[in-house]
Amino acid sequence: MCRPSVDIRPPRGFNSVMIPDHDSQSPRSDSPNVNAAALPDARPVGAMPAPFARPAERRGFPEIGMTRAAAGLDVLIISAFVIAIEFVVMAGGMTRYLMERFPSIDIFWGNAVMGAAILAALIVMIRLRGQGWSDVGLAAVRPGRVALGVLAAVPLCYAAVLIVVPLALTLIGTSADELIAERSEFFEEVPEIPPWTAAVFAMFVGLHEETLFRGFVLGRLQSLLRSNAGAIVASSFIFGGLHAYQGMVGVIQTTTVGLVLALLTVRMRTIWPAIIAHGFFDTLGLVLIPWVREYLSEYSDQFITTSAAAAAG
Repeated sequence: MCRPSVDIRPPRGFNSVMIPDHDSQSPRSDSPNVNAAALPDARPVGAMPAPFARPAERRGFPEIGMTRAAAGLDVLIISAFVIAIEFVVMAGGMTRYLMERFPSIDIFWGNAVMGAAILAALIVMIRLRGQGWSDVGLAAVRPGRVALGVLAAVPLCYAAVLIVVPLALTLIGTSADELIAERSEFFEEVPEIPPWTAAVFAMFVGLHEETLFRGFVLGRLQSLLRSNAGAIVASSFIFGGLHAYQGMVGVIQTTTVGLVLALLTVRMRTIWPAIIAHGFFDTLGLVLIPWVREYLSEYSDQFITTSAAAAAG
C-alpha cells in the first residue's frame, strides 16, 4: 500500500527571507552607510583586549598556545606555591621529623617532599588547563634521540660552567680564597649518602625540577613573552635564583646549567634529555662530595699555614 507523497519543500521565496540577528533598528556592519569602527565592541564584559587575550600559535612544546593572561597567572600561582611549600617543609619541622624517622637521605628529605608536592601541583594545573604531558615536554620520544640529547647536554653544561663561573667571579671581584671558603661551608652541610641512594634521589630531583622549570615555566613564559629567547633567559634566572642557598657560586652555576638545558629543550622540543642530564650532574656531585670536601679542607689548612708563616716572616 503506497503512502501519499508529501511535498516538504519550503515555499517559494523562503531563501530570500533575511532574519536579523538583533533589533531591526540596529545598524548592520555590512551596510555601506555604517562605519564598522563606530560599532560597539563585541568583546564580552570584562574580557581582556587583544593581544593579551589572544592565544599564541600552537606549534608544539614549548609553543603551547596559551593566552598571555593564562600563562602569566600560571607562573604566579606555581611561584607562590613553591615559596609556600618551601616554608612549610623547611620551617614547619617536617624535614626534621623525616630525618629522625628515616635517616637514609638526611636533609634531602626536604627536597624530596617539596618535589612530590610540586609534581602534584603541576598535575592539577595541567589538568585544569585541559592540557597533557606533551604540553610540558614529556611526550614520548625515541630512546636514541634522548641519548643524543644527553650526550650533547653533559659536555656543553660542564664547558659552560668552566667558562662562565670563573669569568663571573672575576667580574664581581671574588678571590680564590673566598670561593674556597664559600664552597667549604656549603659542602660541610651536605651529608654523605650511598651511591645508589644518591642516584635515585638525583633522578627524582631531575624529574621534578626539569618538569617545573624547563617544562611548565618555560612553556608558559614562551606564551607570555612570545619569545623562545626571552623564555630561555627568564626561566634560567628563576632557576638560578631559587638556588640562592648554595651561595653566589651555586647561583651562577645553576643559572648557566639552566641556560644550556633550556636551549637544548627548545631545540629538541622535549625535556627528557634535560631530566637525565640533570640527574647525572646531581648524582656525580653527591658521590664526589666526600673527596671534594677533603680537598677543600686540605687546601684551606695549607692556606692558613702559609698565611701564618708569611705574617710571622
